[in-house]
Amino acid sequence: MIRNNYHPSHEGTQPVRVLQHSIIAALEKTNQEFLDRSHQLIKLGQLHPGITYHINREPIKAMDSNRSPKQMPYLLGGKVINIHETFLSYLWCMSYVLITLYEEQVAKPDQNRQAGNVVYQINKHRVDNAYALFEYARSIVIFFDDWDLSLPNPEIYNETEAQWIETINGVYSYAITFILQHEFSHSFLGHRAKKDELKSSGATQSEQDALSRKHEWEADNMAIDALRRGYRLEDANGRVISTELTSQVGNLVGLCSLIFLSVSISSSTSHPSLADRIDSLIQTLQLTPESQLWGVACVAFQLWSRQFGYTLALPTALDEYQGLYKIMLAEARKIK
Repeated sequence: MIRNNYHPSHEGTQPVRVLQHSIIAALEKTNQEFLDRSHQLIKLGQLHPGITYHINREPIKAMDSNRSPKQMPYLLGGKVINIHETFLSYLWCMSYVLITLYEEQVAKPDQNRQAGNVVYQINKHRVDNAYALFEYARSIVIFFDDWDLSLPNPEIYNETEAQWIETINGVYSYAITFILQHEFSHSFLGHRAKKDELKSSGATQSEQDALSRKHEWEADNMAIDALRRGYRLEDANGRVISTELTSQVGNLVGLCSLIFLSVSISSSTSHPSLADRIDSLIQTLQLTPESQLWGVACVAFQLWSRQFGYTLALPTALDEYQGLYKIMLAEARKIK
């Protein structure tokens, strides 16, 4: 049986449109302090209420008049948070890719190896779909094309895949929440005004770039802290539930999805190294050696290296993924 989640109230042309309304809902549930801060900024006229949601059929790297990618999330004038349907499609695809490949090619084989027999069957169909979806996600960075609905998507799918699609939707929800919290943090911390003040003081371009990198770190840290404060939520029956693992995985996927947009994840003039940002998130979360997040990050680094034709010098055998992550991170940092 096929499930179709589309409703006439869903605006947009891409399957990710069915999750449009959930973006604001997820953001508002971050924590009460965030709600209070956002209402305060809106009242003071320092933040535009809501999010500007752009619907168009353009690739992520369609350029604006300043030759900057205009499909990436951004904060306009320090007040208006903007997101784009194509980027959201890309983010959902990468959520599916990273979590599915981790589950089917890392977690299940590990569990089977530890048990000494096949406890979990590898879902080859999901693996094949993940790689096909990865190719689609890569393609819409440069050239827009319609989403092949025979591939996994949040709008139309077989009932047998409903539980897995809902799992991916949860990861995606926290991935976009992390990104939006990052943009909100820029507004709350007054980064636009500080940049303008530094520029008007006659600061060099190098000094302005250094401030931009500092602001990116501050926005990341504030976003991470905001999400950590919201790990405990109430379900529909008023019972307290923990969203810690899904939130952490979503935050990591949100950052890891960005590495596939660039041949280098070292520092740019205005942004810190993505490798360093990913590692900062992981270190802040204080993961146990058994955490799934080490494996998810390893999948991301491995996919990224293959995408751009890099060869990471990796050991032939390793007992745990925390150690492998550290090796892959060091290798990724060498690539300029």
